[in-house]
Amino acid sequence: MKKIFIFFISMIYLNGCSCFVGSRQNVSIMTNVPNSKIFANGEMVGHGTAMFSAKRNQNVQIMAQAEGYYPAYSMIDSNLSTTGILDLVGIFVWLVPFIGLLTPGSKALDRQNVAVELVPVQQVPDLFKEHDFTLCTYSASFHNFSAAYCSSTEFD
Repeated sequence: MKKIFIFFISMIYLNGCSCFVGSRQNVSIMTNVPNSKIFANGEMVGHGTAMFSAKRNQNVQIMAQAEGYYPAYSMIDSNLSTTGILDLVGIFVWLVPFIGLLTPGSKALDRQNVAVELVPVQQVPDLFKEHDFTLCTYSASFHNFSAAYCSSTEFD
């Protein structure tokens, strides 16, 4: 009888853990350019290195930009956290954890530390200025990856 009582009490106190987890999570962002501006979801959060608090249950889009560099982008996704998984498992034993899944504490950001590398804009060499060349510049980004591609074409 004592084991059943302990089991019952532990189910009450251990389920719905996500309710007790904070709704925000700290994120640290670092770039390779000290004077770069760092934006998170469109709001400026710092220069070169930034630390801010983000909502656990929302994705975070990060952009870094500096003069003479292509903008760089990174994305942090929000997924079910460990406490959210425990609440999900607890639903099958006791229905109380369902409340925890409705709170932001049931989610967590994939990464807390993000490094964003800015790529310098390439200057046109004097050799290209003497000829009739067209420089094509393309900037692409995918999560942590930013790249710049430059090519030249000669016209007759």
